[in-house]
Amino acid sequence: MALKISKQKAILNAARKVLLAADSADVTMESIAREAGVAKGTLFLYYPSKDCLLAAVHTDLTKAFVADLVSILNYGSGGEQLLRCAVKALIEHLARKTVLMDALGERHQCGLPGSVTAKSHDGNSKLAQAAKVPAILGALRSILEKCAADGLITLEDPLYAASALFGLCRGSLAYSRGPGRSLSSADKAERVINIYLYGLRRKK
Repeated sequence: MALKISKQKAILNAARKVLLAADSADVTMESIAREAGVAKGTLFLYYPSKDCLLAAVHTDLTKAFVADLVSILNYGSGGEQLLRCAVKALIEHLARKTVLMDALGERHQCGLPGSVTAKSHDGNSKLAQAAKVPAILGALRSILEKCAADGLITLEDPLYAASALFGLCRGSLAYSRGPGRSLSSADKAERVINIYLYGLRRKK
């Protein structure tokens, strides 16, 4: 069992590495198998299609990111410093997954709850996205509640505020991908913070 989990993790890591190094159109099961050091047939023992494998990579990245947000929350910083760390992490997370999003296409993209993934590798169609984005929003909500407790913002609906922050970060990334609008991660984060706090900063 441990060997199976280890090999599955190696395949996921290989798929992520190939995706980050190549154009999505060039990513094949053969290239992933080569990077993982396994036969192509071995990949299909774990994932019956390229879509299933890429969706699994997406899930793996999302779980790791939620863990990162929890670490940021527990690190001990507060107020605007905490919010800045969370926004920077979210923007970098979304940027790392840009190639994966393109490879998966609109039906897999990590947006608001309700997106439908491809069939899972047990053959049953599932709304896996319904568990992914709420996990991120839940972590962001906890961070925003800490920011509110520190006096940085006021919150009437914490989950709505978390959704708005998520949307701003995605919008910043989409904006920066336009022609002549390249922005660094720091610039994206600064713009999101300024827009987000404009209406939420507690009035003195």
